[in-house]
Amino acid sequence: MSVYTAIPSYRGYDGWSLFTMAIIDFAKQMPDDWFIRITHGGQGTCRARNQMTRDMLDSNKYEWILYADDDEMWRYKAVEGMLHCKHPIVSGLVPRTQFPHHPPIGDFHKKDSKARNLLDFPWDKTFEVDWSGSGFLLVNRSVLEKMDDPWWEKVEAPEYMAEDLYFCKKMKEKLGIRVLVDPRAQVAHINGDNIVTMSDFKHALRMGNVWRWDEDPAYYPR
Repeated sequence: MSVYTAIPSYRGYDGWSLFTMAIIDFAKQMPDDWFIRITHGGQGTCRARNQMTRDMLDSNKYEWILYADDDEMWRYKAVEGMLHCKHPIVSGLVPRTQFPHHPPIGDFHKKDSKARNLLDFPWDKTFEVDWSGSGFLLVNRSVLEKMDDPWWEKVEAPEYMAEDLYFCKKMKEKLGIRVLVDPRAQVAHINGDNIVTMSDFKHALRMGNVWRWDEDPAYYPR
């Protein structure tokens, strides 16, 4: 199961050395037929991800693409576990750097189709959602081959939609596929000199410091 890792990069920020150490460690552990592509994100995240997706598909060498960001730290075992889920698209848990550090996962609400962020979820087993962020997202090439290029695009009107929502909504509508979340695949998020982990979100939950949407306690607006 060969994996092409695609990372748009904005080199030079505070904490870059932490990512560098993490990606070197990951590269040492990954199989020889895996590949890491780090491209300059100055051209725009969507454009960079689309180009890396085209390159991965054109190569015909790789079965999977792992979308990741350059302000994160993860272990090889996390990707290995996601591959074993045997689902065409799998997301890990990436805490937001902003309090309360909830991961960007959720559903499109049945009332207005807007993205709602899921707060209550199982920590010990996989579960499905309509959408996830693209910070640590493993996608099988069969999904990308059945979707139209561009895969990643920001929509400004009539209502703003970020590229991760665009991708997941397009995938669900065209292919009927939802994202499987593997809560064991947890990623650390670099925030300057600080590192945010899913433990920070757990702490916010324990303290009752997570604002909840009134109509549905499991969600709140993204």
